[in-house]
Amino acid sequence: MIKRSFFSLAAPKLTYPILTTPSTKPVDIPLPERAQLILDHPLNGPLGIGVGDMVKTGQRCGDREDNYFISPVTGTVAAISATVGYMGKNLTAVSFKVDGKDRPDEEFRNSESSSELERVTRFLGYLPGQPDFSFLTGIRDNLKTVFVSGMDKDLLVSTNSLIAKTEFAELKKGMAIVRKIFEKKRIIYLLPEGVRPEGEIEGVEIKQMPAVYPQFFPKIVMKKILAIEVPTGIRCDEMGAGFLSAEAVSNLGKAFSSGSIPLDKVITVIKKDGSTAFARVRLGTPARHIMDVLGIKIAKGDRLISGGPLAGITLSSVDAPVCGDTDALMIQDAAAAPPISAAHCVNCGECVRVCPAHVPVNMLIRLLENKLYDEAARSFDMLSCIECGLCGYVCPAAIPIFHYVMLGKFEYERARSLEVQNA
Repeated sequence: MIKRSFFSLAAPKLTYPILTTPSTKPVDIPLPERAQLILDHPLNGPLGIGVGDMVKTGQRCGDREDNYFISPVTGTVAAISATVGYMGKNLTAVSFKVDGKDRPDEEFRNSESSSELERVTRFLGYLPGQPDFSFLTGIRDNLKTVFVSGMDKDLLVSTNSLIAKTEFAELKKGMAIVRKIFEKKRIIYLLPEGVRPEGEIEGVEIKQMPAVYPQFFPKIVMKKILAIEVPTGIRCDEMGAGFLSAEAVSNLGKAFSSGSIPLDKVITVIKKDGSTAFARVRLGTPARHIMDVLGIKIAKGDRLISGGPLAGITLSSVDAPVCGDTDALMIQDAAAAPPISAAHCVNCGECVRVCPAHVPVNMLIRLLENKLYDEAARSFDMLSCIECGLCGYVCPAAIPIFHYVMLGKFEYERARSLEVQNA
């Protein structure tokens, strides 16, 4: 709900949903007939596997340490193709024809003699929850603090809250592995005020923050907890802090205790009436299959969104697959979905008032509308945006400011990359 002073003298406060006693367990979604993995890199070389090859559940596919994926299903590779993601990013799609029953691959289980770091680096870089362990372990010597967040990225989304509430034993095991990998680093478990873990976790600090959006965004966390203000254009890891989700750490604990790689993703399903449900679904499952199982009809004109209402991204197809970072699927009724606006800024100042990074959004949007991305970065703090989406939420002209900023950042970074390549 929104808490706002009558005369708009204070920024609106949107509160995260807090799970005290989860009323429902996730619905187990059966395996689909077809699954698809979206790899976060362009198709620029062999993957170590080809169309027609048989794969097992949990099989590591790929010869290189920096270019591999874990098969989420048992079946046959049906297609490997280039695809385009959000903002035109070049990606790779691997499609599978799914067998009716999982046949687990044993390579991870048989690697028990290897160190925790070696096993994580080789097999667990892309666990459900999008931990990006491959990246963090590569820079672990530069890190001083690792945060594990028990809160979610957007409003109405409760995936990590559910994990924090219901999977404490697995989280505790995962935290122990995190401590071994990031030895001598400070490990902090983030929870909302009023929520305590089910027990003590050795070597882990518990820090609580107000359950107010977007308090759990990394740059705000660093300022509030570590008293470190991350400069414009600098990543949190460059300032010594890494971030993991509670779901990723719980899955890390499951992997080491069971000897198999977790491949099921918990998601929050936000229905047309605003009510929510939880589902446990295999990575690569098409959204259409989930909606069919849950009995949710998607009509012509409805919007299917990956994420929540403030920073979610509209999917181009109901067959889009669940990925490692898909924390929620939101369905907006065609009649209730806000229209795409062609209006220009009315200079009301609402976006400036709510921006947690103090970006002059009313000036920034003018440059972004005219594709002046370099000037937007240099003169109006585009790179300071933390991508919370509050500006678009309060805009009376219904300008999609969040997506303008995301496009601006993408084009700015692409231009910088081309300059480096051509230097």
